[in-house]
Amino acid sequence: MSHIHLRRLVLRYQGLFDFEGLYERIVHFFESRYYDYVEKRWKEKDFSPLGRERVIKMAPEKNITEYLKYEYAIQWNNMDLHTVEVVRNGKTVELTWARFELTVEAFIDIDWQKMGKSNPKTAKFFNEKVIKREITEVYAADLILEEQRFVDDVKEFLHMEVTRTNK
Repeated sequence: MSHIHLRRLVLRYQGLFDFEGLYERIVHFFESRYYDYVEKRWKEKDFSPLGRERVIKMAPEKNITEYLKYEYAIQWNNMDLHTVEVVRNGKTVELTWARFELTVEAFIDIDWQKMGKSNPKTAKFFNEKVIKREITEVYAADLILEEQRFVDDVKEFLHMEVTRTNK
C-alpha cells in the first residue's frame, strides 16, 4: 500500500580492495539475516583509459510480519576499476583499484500483501491510528540500526573508520 523511506546513506571510497571479498561480504550480511537477496542489475563497460565502470543494483528484502516488509535499494557504482597485483605476506594476490560510491536506502513496505485493498478506509485507519506508532518506534528504529550496521560492516572490510553500534 505504501512505502516509508527511512534514510539514505552514501559511502565513498577510493583505493585498493578485494572486490570479490567485499561483494561476498555484502551478500552474506543480508543472507545471514534471512533476507531474500535480489540483484536487479550488473552492468559493466569501458569508462576511461584508467579502467572500467561497473554498476550493481541490489534489492534485499525480508518479510517481518504478514503486513510489514523491510526493503533496501543499494546501488554500487565503481569507476576507474582495474586489477592490480600486490605482494602480501610473500604471496602475490590480485586486488581491485577503484573509486566507488555505495548508496544504501532503507524502506518499510506497509501492507505488502495488499490485504487492505478490499477495504481502503479500514486500511487507512489501521495504518494511521493503530499501527503507526509501532512502525515508527519499533520497526523503523530497528531498520535504521541495521542499515547503519551494514555500512559499518562495509567500512570495517575496507579498514575505514567505523561508528560503533550495539550488535
